[in-house]
Amino acid sequence: MAFNAIPTLAGQAAIAAAIDPENPVPLVLDGMVVGDGNGNPIMPVETMTQLVNQRATVPLAAFTRDGNKLTIDAILDETIGGFTIREVGIVDTNGVLMFVASVPETEKIGASASVEDILTLGLIVVISDTANVILQSAGTTYATHDYVNQAIANLRTNIATPLQMYHITVKSMALAAAPVSPTPGDAYLIAADATGTWAGHSGQIAQYVGAATWIFVTPPNGFVVSNAADGLVYQKRGADWTPILPANAAGWLQNNGAGVKTWSDPFNIKGLASRDISKADLVPFHSTAIDGKRQTTVDNFAALISQSDDLFALMYFLGRV
Repeated sequence: MAFNAIPTLAGQAAIAAAIDPENPVPLVLDGMVVGDGNGNPIMPVETMTQLVNQRATVPLAAFTRDGNKLTIDAILDETIGGFTIREVGIVDTNGVLMFVASVPETEKIGASASVEDILTLGLIVVISDTANVILQSAGTTYATHDYVNQAIANLRTNIATPLQMYHITVKSMALAAAPVSPTPGDAYLIAADATGTWAGHSGQIAQYVGAATWIFVTPPNGFVVSNAADGLVYQKRGADWTPILPANAAGWLQNNGAGVKTWSDPFNIKGLASRDISKADLVPFHSTAIDGKRQTTVDNFAALISQSDDLFALMYFLGRV
């Protein structure tokens, strides 16, 4: 026999109300009912108000829509069973039968058979492609492989998905208004006095997810971001963002014998003047006595080496010219 799903008279009325152009009333689907047809295949008819022999009611798990095709899924867990499914229906929030279907005979084993049988039933119904249909999902749901893969992808690309924010690269920290043509995945640290779509989100990280939609996250104190605009890594300290890992910017220590100064990149020695090192030149070292940084002279280092019976020095240099 042919297996098919049809709307009942109540379902037809609900669909008509859902597509009313002047006063549409959403069609709210709430659960799936399953039955055994009293041991016989059933022929669904629009006048049905209940299944021939209903055995269980289960919450809806999910639905997908493709034009006027609506696929509705429900899950029968291990607590339901001990009968053969031959008929299925979809009910609204009042328990009114909206759709009814005949299905191939499917045995649903119960827990008493010492087998844990979990069954997903999918029912495809045809409605108007303009109908406003709402699914009310409750109870236990199960993740498909596609869902898990998408969730993992979101963890890598969506700042609002993780339970805790992760280090992220922003395109700019200077904008107070959203860019005109962002690309999904683009992130920005919003500057002060934000306007437009970003109004009220100054100091937050914004990420564009498409369809003219931004998501916003407030970074905690101590959080770090990389700024693609200048190549620096910044850390949040109160209301300020301070560069902590400079790239070609001031912050690296250098000593020229007259005090501590800075240079932009300690590995780039191109253009620097050459001279012999002197005993009075200062060099940094780590003091184990105070567990901190200190400075001393080259002369003191040389004296320490000369006093050691078992000490040799390896000098190596990393740089570019």
